Amino acid sequence: MSIQKCEQCNSEFRWKEIYSSIFLAYKPIICNNCSTKHEIAFSSRFIVVIFTIFPIFLFQFIYSDRLDMPIYFSICLVIAMALVISLFLPFLVKYTKEAKTK
Repeated sequence: MSIQKCEQCNSEFRWKEIYSSIFLAYKPIICNNCSTKHEIAFSSRFIVVIFTIFPIFLFQFIYSDRLDMPIYFSICLVIAMALVISLFLPFLVKYTKEAKTK
């Protein structure tokens, strides 16, 4: 598991660039070294959803009722869980060099 590199110059993207790109509606990343534009792969969008939304629904709708937690504690726990999981997303998503269209 490692941070992705630029497809053009093999320069490594920064964790912060990828993380902010994910949460700014999949904003493209521009390589700092060669200025190549990279867009998130379509399959990586599913990874983001699976690793952020699915655990929240799983916990909130299945386990929180069985554990008999107060709703405010359950919501805080779900938010904390989503934040922790989201920290690993830059290692899981992949970006591809933008195709030139004419």
